[in-house]
Amino acid sequence: MVMGVRDATPAEGAGPPPRISVLGPVSCEIDYEPVDLGPGRQRAVLARLVAGQGRVVSTDRLIDDLWNGEPPPKALAGLQVQVSNLRRVIEPWRLPRAPATVLVSEQPGYALRLPRAAVDAWAFESVVAAAEPVEPVRRLDDLDAALRLWRGEPYGVFSGETWAQPEVARLQDLRRSAVEQWAALAVDHGQAPQVAQMLPAECEDQPTREEFFRLLALAQYRLGRQADALGTLRRLRSFLADELGVDPAPAIRRLEHDILHQSPSLDSPVTGPVTAHPPSPPAANAAHPATGDREPAGREDELATLSAHAETVIGSGLRVVWVSARPVAARARSPRRSSGVWPPAAGSVRAGTVPRSTARRPAGPGERCCSSSAFLPPRRAPGDSTPRSTSPDSWRMPAGRTHRHRGRSWSSTTRTGPTARHCRCSDSS
Repeated sequence: MVMGVRDATPAEGAGPPPRISVLGPVSCEIDYEPVDLGPGRQRAVLARLVAGQGRVVSTDRLIDDLWNGEPPPKALAGLQVQVSNLRRVIEPWRLPRAPATVLVSEQPGYALRLPRAAVDAWAFESVVAAAEPVEPVRRLDDLDAALRLWRGEPYGVFSGETWAQPEVARLQDLRRSAVEQWAALAVDHGQAPQVAQMLPAECEDQPTREEFFRLLALAQYRLGRQADALGTLRRLRSFLADELGVDPAPAIRRLEHDILHQSPSLDSPVTGPVTAHPPSPPAANAAHPATGDREPAGREDELATLSAHAETVIGSGLRVVWVSARPVAARARSPRRSSGVWPPAAGSVRAGTVPRSTARRPAGPGERCCSSSAFLPPRRAPGDSTPRSTSPDSWRMPAGRTHRHRGRSWSSTTRTGPTARHCRCSDSS
């Protein structure tokens, strides 16, 4: 239960409780049939009591709010007439002279006694402020149903009244919180299209609400709209810089970085049970081995070494790996077992490290590296069948060392420019 809101149920023997709506034009239904609440001031009395959230509102407060601080001489009598008319409308089952059970009189004024679910604003607040942990899918459904209660500006034509403005602002803020909660769950439960459709209007209405922009960009990225996602984040960045002179929050900067690098962490997570496909019958595969398409086995150690270095690239910087093996013709002549396993490897895998901050172009083919006192094997010219040594020990750089050329930078994507045959390079372990 939300603090400050009194929950109540009509007395036993009473008819179905009225359902009052203020998340839009003020209206009322009894047993799913709309009822006429009467003239504007009479509707305002009901709306003001709803804004009281089940608490007693004094007659002085009601008179002051309904007449904007300038009540007529007979304002109290007029208020009593309006309350009496409302009781006949929202409690049609009540017998004459029987005490009211919905719109009750309590000193020093009046109050509504209804279940929380009978007033849309109260029900909405209960869902948004719920503290009990529930399953994400159920929470998503609850938030979706709560947001559907909104039919327009809270309290309708009375939203601009002095007594209504704080309550309207509070409900609007609750709605924005509900939209954030809903979008955060929906984008992870396969509803990225709905999120991308709903949030642009929210971002336009609240240009400083960074979480709206973050969730919208994430939804757009998961829909394959990377450019739109980056545009959403950069629009937020420009607004904050121009209007407030601040940078976006770290979460926004981190998301922009991940989108630019297409980080796997942005992929939609698996949020439900995954139905496994039935495996193919093993007997059929064994009877007809596909020797031509099977990946050769027997390189487990080398593959494990390569995988281990690949996983450490992000944390340790650029990795340099030397892989050697027998020539293709020699491998083609090697006997192969019927199981598809290659004979033991005749090559090796060596690795070294190049720190990002000092990465330089390594010695090229046929160039001497003075720190290693060895040559890298030159590329074989077209048509050249001269045998050469395949042993990595005869040409590789010492393991654990990295080399950089003085005055020449090199990146993994651009390897252009003239190359000296004999470099003067420094080395570091």
